[in-house]
Amino acid sequence: MDSRRLYRDWVADDGLVSYTVTIGSTDLHVRTNRDLRREALASAATHRRSVEDYIHSHPRFATSMEPQTADDDAPRIVQEMAAAARIAGVGPMAAVAGAIAEAVGRDLL
Repeated sequence: MDSRRLYRDWVADDGLVSYTVTIGSTDLHVRTNRDLRREALASAATHRRSVEDYIHSHPRFATSMEPQTADDDAPRIVQEMAAAARIAGVGPMAAVAGAIAEAVGRDLL
């Protein structure tokens, strides 16, 4: 299977710096007004680790095909994944890519 993400080339950069941030299965295409590659990588690692740590103590969160409730003291990203899953009627891992992308974007603002 061809894993190139050709759609990433469809939008003109218009003076933005484009780069990819990859950690495990997390693969983000980031466009910013200056090179924030290190910051984006650190942010993605932090949020990914939060999800992984939560899954370590709550394994059902990773495997459920149905919405799961996150603990009140769960990391923000885990809470957001649980909320998105509840709205869509799916397991919380269906929201992991979008949740990490949003969290990294928020951190880069």
